[in-house]
Amino acid sequence: LDEPTSSLTAPEVEKLFKMMRQLKAQGIALIYISHKMDEIFEICDEISVLRDGSLVMTKPSKETDMNELIAAMVGRSLDNRFPPVDNTPGEVILSVQNISTKYAPKLQNISFDIKKGEIFGLLGPNGAGKSTTMNILTGYLSSTEGEAKINGIDILEEPVKAKQMIGYLPEQPPLYLDMTVMEYLKFVYGLKKCKLPINSHLKEICNLVKITDVKDRVIKNLSKGYKQRVGLAQALVGNPPVLILDEPTVGLDPKQIIEIRALIKKLGKNHTVILSSHILPEIQAVCDKIVIINRGKVVANDSADNLAKNMSADHKLVIRCEGNPADVKKLLSAIPGMDEVFVNRENVEEGVSEYFLNAKPGTDIRREVSKRLASRNYTLLMMKSSELTLEEVFLKITTGDIYGNVGDSVDKLKLSK
Repeated sequence: LDEPTSSLTAPEVEKLFKMMRQLKAQGIALIYISHKMDEIFEICDEISVLRDGSLVMTKPSKETDMNELIAAMVGRSLDNRFPPVDNTPGEVILSVQNISTKYAPKLQNISFDIKKGEIFGLLGPNGAGKSTTMNILTGYLSSTEGEAKINGIDILEEPVKAKQMIGYLPEQPPLYLDMTVMEYLKFVYGLKKCKLPINSHLKEICNLVKITDVKDRVIKNLSKGYKQRVGLAQALVGNPPVLILDEPTVGLDPKQIIEIRALIKKLGKNHTVILSSHILPEIQAVCDKIVIINRGKVVANDSADNLAKNMSADHKLVIRCEGNPADVKKLLSAIPGMDEVFVNRENVEEGVSEYFLNAKPGTDIRREVSKRLASRNYTLLMMKSSELTLEEVFLKITTGDIYGNVGDSVDKLKLSK
């Protein structure tokens, strides 16, 4: 399977992994090729790394970690995989109020505001209306009700003026492959009727996105990472205050992903960035604010941290303790109110395993867990509340269940502001 999840949402990835585990149980061997490190560790038993045509590492997934894997891939250690969010948003620059459409997927009163200097994440399962919303913001589609304004300019009433304030990078960069990089950027410069000095402006953009060394090369001969950079460069021509980036890191290797993320953070200092991505840890790490659209409605609008807090699960614990995993599981499963004890990782260190504990909502099991482990002389080394990741928040909001099963209506979550 070669990059099978590149265009899948989190619930779809979970379904794929479930099928893969079923195939594994039937004795079928699977080769899984991906640049998404979190997925590699979740689904793979053994990991092999190729670099420059050579096999540089093969290890069981339990015996390595993310840093070692990335270092093997790029030939050196890489720090700061997720650049810290340090932008200070200003006043509102893009306002969406009660946007609705009659065509599928139908949008129903979509509203949100985006501030200057904000890196804004737009999430939603396939068919939820996320792409329709982005197309309305870029002026490609029109809404049947509501309004979208950039710096007070209505996108429908003054489309040319509004579009001059937007730089757009679609999922497939709009590149002319037979042009050189500089020929293409000059072509885009002319299309946008840019008034800035052409040579100094394009030189500044090339330096910013780090494509100066390939500016005279034909685009079709560039790597995917460089093509993505050229796509970012065309979005920056004319220095628009708002950048809309659709899946900017899809299919890139870890080194390229880190570089693009760092670039997005840098761009966020002088531009408002709207980022759409299926890589949820990326959204969580890079974005100041997140809107989740499901079934044509805004169902969440907040920072990733606040979303996780609003859906916090105090009855869910992660523990690490000594003892035989089967015995520990049996011991803790007998606690009143305990729904599930799941062995997450065996032998995280010698004789110590990690467990997920799920109790009935409102049940505090901490003291009983500690007491029962002590009764068997099993040392408890760690206990903490299981905070929801953005992926779990996304699954909970869009399907009603962390594990991707259709549950209660998302309207009951009352997360939207």
